[in-house]
Amino acid sequence: MIIGTKRIDVDRASREELIAYIDDLEMALELSRDQDCILKLKRRFGLTPSAAAILSRLLRGDVCSVRELSKVAHGDSPPSFAKAVIGDHICRLRKKIKPFGASIANEFGVGFYLDPQSLATVRKAAGL
Repeated sequence: MIIGTKRIDVDRASREELIAYIDDLEMALELSRDQDCILKLKRRFGLTPSAAAILSRLLRGDVCSVRELSKVAHGDSPPSFAKAVIGDHICRLRKKIKPFGASIANEFGVGFYLDPQSLATVRKAAGL
């Protein structure tokens, strides 16, 4: 069985090797789903890759802190001005999804989220 460049002989692999391989497969599948979601959001709402990644994260349905959204948009080393950038992304995202009847809410001091109706609206509009 081959995934990328990794090979494993499932008949001879140890239990630990099989578990690690399954973990790798699950991670690859999750990344594939995330990339598919981001691509659909970019196309449907005309978003930048960073904005689409932020909206994709919000579509998981929980409250996301600015720090978490910064990691989504900028990786593990967000710039010092990331808080302002996330604020700009949220502002633009609100404008992009508003015509569909969706909105991004803010839980003061905690983070941003999509309410259940907005979650359903954005998912439907993007074909997710």
